[in-house]
Amino acid sequence: MKIKVTQKDIDKGLKSSCYECPIAHAFKRKVKNKIRYGFAVNSESIEHFTKDMWYIYALPKEAKKFIQRFDHDQPVKPFTFEAQKDKVKNHPLSKY
Repeated sequence: MKIKVTQKDIDKGLKSSCYECPIAHAFKRKVKNKIRYGFAVNSESIEHFTKDMWYIYALPKEAKKFIQRFDHDQPVKPFTFEAQKDKVKNHPLSKY
């Protein structure tokens, strides 16, 4: 999945926030109405939850470096990266 982080994402992003960081804003824009149950960005991946499935997209090196720089108040620029779908598995809560 190609994700484009814009200057607007950077400007409204919150450091150390897995829901409001620039990459999270870019991901929300990319999947738009497909987020039903939630998602989170961490230092290694983007995890996207639906009612029945748990999708994990691995972050490339440049996205990981971006997160580190942004969270430590270092300058960052807009960029585009490819998040690779790493795992798809049944969501642990889907049986309830």
